[in-house]
Amino acid sequence: MAKTKISIQDIAREVGVSANQVHKILVELGISEAEAKRGLDEETAQIIKEMVQEHGGEAGTITVAPEPTVRDLALVGFLAALLALGLRRPFLLVLAYAYVDIVAPQRL
Repeated sequence: MAKTKISIQDIAREVGVSANQVHKILVELGISEAEAKRGLDEETAQIIKEMVQEHGGEAGTITVAPEPTVRDLALVGFLAALLALGLRRPFLLVLAYAYVDIVAPQRL
């Protein structure tokens, strides 16, 4: 049984938003433009419809929160260890502060 493909325009028409807004959602979900042009499966279309309905279809308010990666967890663990060691050795506390303040503000 062949899976049906749904176009971006059909989804946009069904939920009452522009095709550009649907395209922005697809980019946030990590779906490539080429894949979107071939058509979307029913599951992806349903996810998009739910996202638009939850946020009322307002432009710029539909965002997908990124899931924490192993790198993020390792960074938090490293900083926690530096802060814990900083209680015994204040110099390490200063290093941890400098690292957070200078090197990694965009990661936290």
